[in-house]
Amino acid sequence: MAATVVAIVASLAGLAYLTGTDPKRRRAFRLPPAASSHPRLGWAAVLGPGIVLPVFAGGGGFTIWIGAVSVIGWAMAALPPERTALVGRRCAALVDRIAAFRPARPAWPMRPATDDRVAALEARVRALEAQLAAGDAPAESDPAPRPRSRKTEAVRPN
Repeated sequence: MAATVVAIVASLAGLAYLTGTDPKRRRAFRLPPAASSHPRLGWAAVLGPGIVLPVFAGGGGFTIWIGAVSVIGWAMAALPPERTALVGRRCAALVDRIAAFRPARPAWPMRPATDDRVAALEARVRALEAQLAAGDAPAESDPAPRPRSRKTEAVRPN
């Protein structure tokens, strides 16, 4: 029974965090955006105990946990944010501390520097537009125009 109570408390903390930092809920109640939000950690706190609970408390403990999390979740969603703000702030601080211990994401797969590529393409387009405006012929570094297809090269009857 103790494992079930610990799992319910852990899930309650995750639910309070998700309730306090949910962007749509905050917009609906005309609140400013949350300072930081880590919804994956919040969901892990809500659902994580349910993964290990059957091992420690059996099927009965799991059933009690899932019922309690459902009822508590609906109750928290029904309350206005002022009532859940204190618990949400405390849970947000806890989740932020946990997030600080998270390892940095690996740099794989490497993404190309898109800003540099876009800037280079924009510069190239400006240079080509300037050439067209001046009436100059394309520079030798420009690719040759593609040949026409055979359909357009066919001789027209007179």
